[in-house]
Amino acid sequence: MNYKIIPTHQFQKDVKSLKKKYRHLVSDLEKFNDLLSANPFYADRIQGLEDKVFKARLASSDMKKAKVKAVV
Repeated sequence: MNYKIIPTHQFQKDVKSLKKKYRHLVSDLEKFNDLLSANPFYADRIQGLEDKVFKARLASSDMKKAKVKAVV
């Protein structure tokens, strides 16, 4: 079965403005696109939309890593 990723106009507009803040956003989206192409069921299915719409979250490589402090 072939799947096609269709970005909405609003998504493209949001990416354009977010590129200024997150410099690696385009490369993160390319990696994410490759991930979804290899495994289309990586995303969660949205119920009630005839199993045609999926949602997934993208981790940004520009975000700082959380530091964990151990309490002794």
